[in-house]
Amino acid sequence: MENSENLLIAQEEYYRIEVNKANNRLYFTALKNWIGINYFSHLEAQWKEGLSHLKANFTVLADIRLMPIISKALEKLFSEIQAYTIQNGVLHVAEVAAMNDISNLQLEQISNRSELPFSRFKTFEEAEKYLDKLSFQI
Repeated sequence: MENSENLLIAQEEYYRIEVNKANNRLYFTALKNWIGINYFSHLEAQWKEGLSHLKANFTVLADIRLMPIISKALEKLFSEIQAYTIQNGVLHVAEVAAMNDISNLQLEQISNRSELPFSRFKTFEEAEKYLDKLSFQI
């Protein structure tokens, strides 16, 4: 999501993290398929930095269309990030579904284990609209 109101937290080869303080939202975008990558050394710290700019009841929009099958190491990392996100007051996460069914299944299992409140959408616009509606209700 490129928006002049967004604060860029991280722009890496495989992903981007942005924050929109006005909407109290973190945006995570998979920029390209990362097959063969087993770990992102800075992702957890960058994610935490992004959340540090938000208040309780924040939302997350994760565009994971290009996410490949997840390695065990990345699965552990994502579980830790989800736990941190929950502990820091997430209201809801909207995922734009991966084009890979196995990746969607893996992420759903991780999210269910951590009890992350999430919904999956086909488009970025649907996900954004849903989160805007939820945020407006609080």
